[in-house]
Amino acid sequence: MLIFVLPFFLIFSAIGIGAGSESIGAGAALIGGGIIGMIFGIIVYGVIIFVVTLIATSLLNFVLKKTGGLDIDFEKVGFDFEAQSNQGRIEQ
Repeated sequence: MLIFVLPFFLIFSAIGIGAGSESIGAGAALIGGGIIGMIFGIIVYGVIIFVVTLIATSLLNFVLKKTGGLDIDFEKVGFDFEAQSNQGRIEQ
């Protein structure tokens, strides 16, 4: 979030400083002016994303409960050390 929103806040802040007392510049300075605006925007975005994720996961769990769940098959894959330990040995 910091990577994407911080440049926009800096641009809005620059517009506000460059515009002086015009209404557009004052609004842009209010939205993105300074550290407080940047921190507030990141916190608000985090809270909104948390709430949206909470709603989406609740909806998904409700739908999966009504439809019988999500069918996942697991399979054991990997290196079998016991089968490979006898290869390469010379029996005398």
